[in-house]
Amino acid sequence: MDIHTKSHKPTIEEILEEKRHVQALSNMQLSDELRVHWDSDIDTSMVSDKEVAQIKKRIMSRIDGISKLRNPSWKVWLLRAAVACIVVTLSISTLYFYHKSHSAAGLVTMSTGVGEHANISLPDGTVVRLNNKSVISYHASSFGRGNRNIRFEGEGYFKVAKDKDNPFTITTKRASVTVLGTIFNLKAYGKDTSTKLCLEEGSVRFLSVKSYHCVVLNPGDMVSMDNSSGRIKVRHNADSYVVNSWMRNEMMFQKAAFQDVIAWMSENYNKEISVVRGPKDSDTFSGTLPSNDLHGALAVLIKLYHLRLTEIDDKVILSGHKVR
Repeated sequence: MDIHTKSHKPTIEEILEEKRHVQALSNMQLSDELRVHWDSDIDTSMVSDKEVAQIKKRIMSRIDGISKLRNPSWKVWLLRAAVACIVVTLSISTLYFYHKSHSAAGLVTMSTGVGEHANISLPDGTVVRLNNKSVISYHASSFGRGNRNIRFEGEGYFKVAKDKDNPFTITTKRASVTVLGTIFNLKAYGKDTSTKLCLEEGSVRFLSVKSYHCVVLNPGDMVSMDNSSGRIKVRHNADSYVVNSWMRNEMMFQKAAFQDVIAWMSENYNKEISVVRGPKDSDTFSGTLPSNDLHGALAVLIKLYHLRLTEIDDKVILSGHKVR
């Protein structure tokens, strides 16, 4: 069975051909093909081993559950439906880890929710790894025809396919980024006070929509733009390992104010977190916190700052010791 793993809209003929192939298989062959294509055809290079293991476990448990059904006709139908669904899904995108995807008047939009990451492949072969609460959209009718324009909000790690005839342009609420083929991390959440881009490979032109200040970045450069004024600062020799920590389900802090750490946790986990008699305003935090384990992150702060944890409904309260 030929499963297309690049971003590709299947034709009616291709779908019918896959359907005929599935219908001709025995139960055992159907089950075997599901496992074979998982192991060989799905590109999981930008997905953590933990995420892959969890998804694979859920899929395989459903296959095994179907195989234990007593009614043979229902078992055949369900297995065929499972294979057909996976075939069509993989034909449309390299991976199906994005939360939402819809098309209206030719506009394709993909987004992630709280705590979600997603891998998407654009029609030109560009691969984007989305952080949580991020949105990317483009017009399917014009993408790749003289331009590769997308709109973006959130944080993403971009591997842009090279195409000198079709510049790749990312438009955010406050900035514009133009590239030909490169790798970089872009953080442009609407609520943030700054927009940041860290370049790993290639060259990028970064433009402030408000101040019209424009800079060209080289590998290792990191640009930070103040969202209120549009002012731009460029830092050389930036540590991409720190910047890309979210891709490892981590958040690395370097001399960050304690309240900034709490604000990040509250936003990341979508939780109301308050601090009573906490560390002094001058106290800072340097270290790594998990971005996918709230209680693991809280445990680090509780031990380090000698705090007590109280949870009431959906609220988290961190309390310091009373002064006698």
